[in-house]
Amino acid sequence: MENFPATLPAPSIDGYSINPEKSFIRTEMDTGPARQRQIFTAMPTTVSCGFKFTPAQMTEFRAFYMTDVNTGADWFRMSLDVGDGLLEYDVRFVEPWSANRLPGANWSVSANLEVRFQ
Repeated sequence: MENFPATLPAPSIDGYSINPEKSFIRTEMDTGPARQRQIFTAMPTTVSCGFKFTPAQMTEFRAFYMTDVNTGADWFRMSLDVGDGLLEYDVRFVEPWSANRLPGANWSVSANLEVRFQ
């Protein structure tokens, strides 16, 4: 499994959010309270994060995404904080990343990452 390049900066705090997904299904009843049941025990969690890259870092990030993690389809190791401090997790892209140009030829990259808890 690949590691997120150590030469690239960690996600910035701006726009960083943790989004746990529902691990249960809810059924509304015609009368009485709704019923809920668990559908899986490992709660999927998505981290929305952003990066600030220089032009050289942007080139390295794009190469990592395209080659090392198979255009975002493969899992890779990355340090993230999901509420218990900065730890290494297996993550993968939920969807393609997006980027905006910043002054000075720098880039602001946004990504949604699925976190796999061991």
